[in-house]
Amino acid sequence: MKSFYKKKDNITFTVDYRTELLSVILVLSDNYKKMVGNKMQPLNNKYIYDRIIERFSKYKNHKVMILFEDIIKKHKYFNYDAPITLFLSLDEDLKCDKLNDYLFNTILEKDNLIYDFIDELKNFSIDINFDDYYLNNKNEYNMFIDTIYDKHINNNLDVFLNEFFKEKKELFVNAIPFNSMSCYSSFIGDKVYSNIGVTQLSKENNLYENWELYKGDMLLVSLHEFCHSYVNPLTEKYISNNNLDYLIDDNMHRFAYDDALTVINENVVRAIVLYYEKKYLTEKYEKDYNKEKELGFKYIDNILEVLKDNEDFETTFKEKIVKMF
Repeated sequence: MKSFYKKKDNITFTVDYRTELLSVILVLSDNYKKMVGNKMQPLNNKYIYDRIIERFSKYKNHKVMILFEDIIKKHKYFNYDAPITLFLSLDEDLKCDKLNDYLFNTILEKDNLIYDFIDELKNFSIDINFDDYYLNNKNEYNMFIDTIYDKHINNNLDVFLNEFFKEKKELFVNAIPFNSMSCYSSFIGDKVYSNIGVTQLSKENNLYENWELYKGDMLLVSLHEFCHSYVNPLTEKYISNNNLDYLIDDNMHRFAYDDALTVINENVVRAIVLYYEKKYLTEKYEKDYNKEKELGFKYIDNILEVLKDNEDFETTFKEKIVKMF
C-alpha cells in the first residue's frame, strides 16, 4: 500500500505506511518498551498507544510478535533506529530479499531469523486489517505531513545538501508519532530518511505543531539526521575504532555515545549543521555554536575550519578530518 505523502523539490514528507505498521509491533511489545525506556513512553501521543492497544492487543501472540520478541532478546542493538531502518528497507509488499550490511551483519549478526520475521509481515498486516487502520487515520496523517512540510520548505535544505556533499540523494522526512523524544537517520541505498518523533512540547491536537527537541528546531534536526547518511559511511571507511577510547568522556556518556566512531560522527555532523547555519540561518549560529561547545563537542572548531575550503567532502574528510582523531 502506498503511504500518504507530500513532495517539495527533492524532499518527500510522509507518515510512512511501513513505520506505522512497525508502531503496532513496538507498542504491543513490552520487552521492547523496557529496552528503550523513555523513547517509547507516551507523552501527549498517549492516544496513539491507547488506540493501538484497544484495536490490536488481541494479536500479541501472533507469530510476528513471537518472532520479534525472539529477535530483540537475541540482539541487544536491534533498537532505536534499527527497527525503523529495517521497515523502511521493505518494499510496498513488505518484502526485502537482502538487507544492508549495517542491519544484517552489524546489528543482527547475520541471523536469518530476521527473514522469517519479514516473511510473516504481509500476513500480519492482513490478519490485523492494518490497511483499514492506516486509511482511518488519513486526516491525522495529512495534518502531520502539512505541519512538517511547513517547517522544512524554507532555507534551501536540499540545495545545501546537494551542493555540500556533491551527491544527490532522495530525501524523506518521515513522521514517527509513536516515538517520544527522539529522531533517527535511516539510509537505504540512495534513499535517506529523517524520522521525526514527538517531543515534550507536542500537543495532542497536532503532535508536530509545537515541536522542539533539546532546544533545536525541526529543520535543523532533519539536517542533522540527513548528514549522518553521508558522514557515517566515510567514518566506517577511513577511521579504525582502535585506540580511540580517549574520545569517550563523561560528556559523551551523557548522550549514550559509547562508541568512538559515534563520537566522531556526532562532532562532524554537528559542525556541518553549524556551517549550514552560518550560511543560511545566521541569527541562530552563535547561540547554537555555544550550545554545542558547552555540551562537550570539542572538535567542531577544527572541523569548521577545514569546511571553509570544502570542495569535495570525501576528500576533505579523508585528508583533513581523519587526522584530527
